[in-house]
Amino acid sequence: MTKTEIRQKWLFNELRKYPMNGYRDFLTMYIAIFGKSERTFARDWKEAQKKLKAWNGKVMDTLIAKEVAKGVEEEKTYLLTRLEVLQYLSDIARGEPYDTDRGKVYPTFRNQLRAIEQLAKMEGWNAITKQEVKSDFEVTGIKVVWEGSPE
Repeated sequence: MTKTEIRQKWLFNELRKYPMNGYRDFLTMYIAIFGKSERTFARDWKEAQKKLKAWNGKVMDTLIAKEVAKGVEEEKTYLLTRLEVLQYLSDIARGEPYDTDRGKVYPTFRNQLRAIEQLAKMEGWNAITKQEVKSDFEVTGIKVVWEGSPE
């Protein structure tokens, strides 16, 4: 490492350690340690500020990613699992009562049919809702009908 890189690295580390210090505070320490002019400090300060900005960006990106992951995990706890949904639909299909704010409610016949259809979709039973007709036809003869007189 060159002397310039050493000074810039020192300044970068000091900026990370003491973010509340200002330009003059760092200038005083810089001159005391390295014995360089304010002009040299200004160049090193500019480079250290660029590195600090990039470092802060990386830190913020990491924090945001962790916060998003934490939020996703928290939301997953509120989602029903597939087995819970299957159990709930099975209960409705069997006509078992479920609790609401007003007490126990029995599912209607239509709700039971919907639950069965949904179970069929989820489980891949592929219950056919419409009947399909497949047939072939064959032409056995042609009947020609003339209208009027042939010319």
